[in-house]
Amino acid sequence: MTYCRMLPTLVRSARSARTPRYLPLALLLLVGCSGPPAAVETAPQNNVNVVAVRADHVTPELMAVGTIMPVERSRVAAAAEGKVIKFPHRVGAFVREGELLAELRTVTLAIELEGARALLRQREQDYQRTKVGFRSEEKSQAEAKKLAAEATMNLNESALRRLQDLRAKSENAVSQQQLEEAQFQLENAKQLFAEAEAAHALTVAGNRTEEIDAARAAADVQQQEVLRLEDEMQKRNVVAPFSGFIVEKNIDLGEWVPLGGPVATIVNLDEVEVQVNVEESYIAEIRLDQEVEARIDALKGEVVRGVVRQVVPRSDWLTGSRSFPVIVRMKNTIENNQPRLREGMVARITFRGEAQSALLAHKDAIVRSLNGTLVYVVGPDNKVRAVAVREGASSGEYIAVEGDLRSGDLLVTEGVERLRPFDEVAILNLDDASRAVATESIPATRTTNVGGE
Repeated sequence: MTYCRMLPTLVRSARSARTPRYLPLALLLLVGCSGPPAAVETAPQNNVNVVAVRADHVTPELMAVGTIMPVERSRVAAAAEGKVIKFPHRVGAFVREGELLAELRTVTLAIELEGARALLRQREQDYQRTKVGFRSEEKSQAEAKKLAAEATMNLNESALRRLQDLRAKSENAVSQQQLEEAQFQLENAKQLFAEAEAAHALTVAGNRTEEIDAARAAADVQQQEVLRLEDEMQKRNVVAPFSGFIVEKNIDLGEWVPLGGPVATIVNLDEVEVQVNVEESYIAEIRLDQEVEARIDALKGEVVRGVVRQVVPRSDWLTGSRSFPVIVRMKNTIENNQPRLREGMVARITFRGEAQSALLAHKDAIVRSLNGTLVYVVGPDNKVRAVAVREGASSGEYIAVEGDLRSGDLLVTEGVERLRPFDEVAILNLDDASRAVATESIPATRTTNVGGE
């Protein structure tokens, strides 16, 4: 009975040694054993399923995840200090460009502005008077004074001539003193006439150019002062720099806002953008104005078209990153005063490259380990060989691979975990694996997570 129990071991030894020297002994033991023979243990059968390698034209794809951000964002600041007396909008409200966000107190400034405007009117009147010159009444008055002075001068001249004639006829008729007084009166009349004549000429000619320029300069200086005060008044009205939504409010009524202090944050969501990081192995496939698809999780996977607007030619290599920022811009729609795409939503961007030839292996055929990646190819003798491969982009259930493979090679997909090189296998789905492989292009996909996704 001991030999009967040893029979399975001897049979296995005979098979592994591939020699008949143990077979006679096994037969003798079999004959000598009483009762039913013990079950003979056989080697385990490696039943596997296979999928053929496909040669195809594939379109490489890259999926990168990013966050929707506004194209324009402004943290609107106060251009002047003051007390807030009006803030007409709430957070989330839509405002138009130039619409009032906050109003500051301007009572004192308004008083100064009115005084500056009054002084400007005075300066303008002075300039006009200097520019136009004397009025017609003033000119007439000057001319009358000139004529009166001339008449007085002529009268004195006639009186002196008469006295001189009398003196010539008789020295006793006119004294020397009388003659000298008449001479003095004539000289005085001549001076008054000259003064009146000059005054008349001045009224006719008008003011000098220098006086006119000085008056104009005084008016211009005051005009600039008015403009300065008007600008200071305008600074007390904080307005929206563009049309958008208020997403943050930084002040309340009655608060004092310092110069440059934040008032509100506005975002323009007519267009949005998503920044994603693309691996250096794929960055050559990205080009400006390239159309992409963005799948929005918050909109139940709705797909939105986008365009590549920027490819930043610098990675954050100092921290070990070899990916490059790519900015995708998308049009947004506003429905019932609310944007459909909102800041902070997750967007899954799909980039597609040019179609290229590749060998595709089923993903279940890929065996990954610390020593590398390989597949098991079933040979004509139903024995498997291990082939090292390098993975490329995925395409649904297939992965592009590079290695010692040909189209049509049968790769083990089920039962691969039990295999060792040169094991013999039995293919269960041979008919299915032998079918023709479709040749349509299949998009290949890689996924990069950005922003903690």
